[in-house]
Amino acid sequence: MLPIAVSNAISKISNDIRSEYRRRGQHSPNVKFHQAASEQANESSIWCRHEKLLNLSTAMQEIPSSGSVPNELKQYLDQPLLERKSDPIKFWVNCRHFTPVLSEIDLKYLICQASSVSSKRVASVVNFTIPDNRSRLTEEHIKERVLVMSISDEYWFQ
Repeated sequence: MLPIAVSNAISKISNDIRSEYRRRGQHSPNVKFHQAASEQANESSIWCRHEKLLNLSTAMQEIPSSGSVPNELKQYLDQPLLERKSDPIKFWVNCRHFTPVLSEIDLKYLICQASSVSSKRVASVVNFTIPDNRSRLTEEHIKERVLVMSISDEYWFQ
């Protein structure tokens, strides 16, 4: 793989992660947990100041800077390679607890079918059904002819 292609992919994914953090208000689920815990703490509690400092430091750490690779992406890149026959969707579902934003982004792209077979099959049927000398057929008539040609012989000849 070309190093420039790897660099471009990492930059694109990093930008996607930063955008998702901005969309979520730059907070991870951990920050919300710590905020809820500090709200429950009594003001006179010994842990009140600790909770406030923890909220402040966690909020600062969760915002990936524009020049660096986000922590979620670093964690993913540091993992060993998966076996070729492993299920990538299952992997990303299992990784949601430590890479929530990256998992969401990857699952969005993994769900897409990466094949053009079905569209080529439809084009082939249309080319077979509509001869070149029938150029004046309307869209509706072409749809009807394709439908008639798609019905199997067992339904025509019983």
